[in-house]
Amino acid sequence: LPVGARIHIAITATHYMSDVFSEPYRFDIDRFLPSRREHRSMGFAPYGLGTHRCLGTRWMELHLAVNLLMLAHYFKIEVSPAKYVRKLRLNPFPSLKPSKKLRFRISEQRRELPA
Repeated sequence: LPVGARIHIAITATHYMSDVFSEPYRFDIDRFLPSRREHRSMGFAPYGLGTHRCLGTRWMELHLAVNLLMLAHYFKIEVSPAKYVRKLRLNPFPSLKPSKKLRFRISEQRRELPA
């Protein structure tokens, strides 16, 4: 490339490359299981990477948070198993998150869902 040339990285192009994902055109939700290594490459970046991430990333994260709050409002959610909470610690780096994966179960409906 010549000095100063502009390049464009087509982020979604890697989603369909067979050297990044085996059978890229087949829907396979299991490709993101921890036991498989396909998702650990930078081949899947739906919102971009680095400083030029999609402007909608934060909006999407807000929607996810609101949906989780709605679930907590309408349903009783418990950590499963209950004894798991005693072993739970918060890991502050690089972002605040639990030290272990959390498992929840919905035990009952608290309120009627809106029509």
